[in-house]
Amino acid sequence: MSREIVHNSRISWYGNQYGIYLATVHHGRRYVMGFSRMGMQGAQPNFVNPQNHTLSPASDLVKFVVGDREVTGFTEARSNDSVYRYDISEIDAPDAKRLVELWNACRGIPTEELIQFRQSIMAGNVADFGERMKEVD
Repeated sequence: MSREIVHNSRISWYGNQYGIYLATVHHGRRYVMGFSRMGMQGAQPNFVNPQNHTLSPASDLVKFVVGDREVTGFTEARSNDSVYRYDISEIDAPDAKRLVELWNACRGIPTEELIQFRQSIMAGNVADFGERMKEVD
C-alpha cells in the first residue's frame, strides 16, 4: 500500500496499558507514530522510516543543525566528524514533517474553531477549511 493512501486516510489513537500508537482507521491499520524508551527515564516517538517502511525510533531518523546534511540518526552522527554537536533540526520522516506543518498551519486558530472546521471537513465541506487557512497566513 502506498504512503499516499495512508496520508489520505483518517487516523486515530490506539493502544492499551502496554503501549499507545497512532494509526490509520482503515487500510489494514497502518502505523503513523508509536513510542519507545529512550535512556532510563525518557521516551521518543517512532515514525515510519521512508527508506525501509518500518516503524523506527526518531533517534534513527533525525537530521542535525551542524555537519553533513546527509547524516541521519545519532549512530551515524557519532561516526561522522562533521557533526560535532547533536542538536537536531528535524526528524526525516514524512509523518513527522506533516505534524510540524499541521501545527504551524493551525497556529492562531482557537481550539473551538478547529473543532468546528473538523466537523465541517467530516461533513464534506473541505473548501471552508482552505479559505480559513488563507486568512491565517
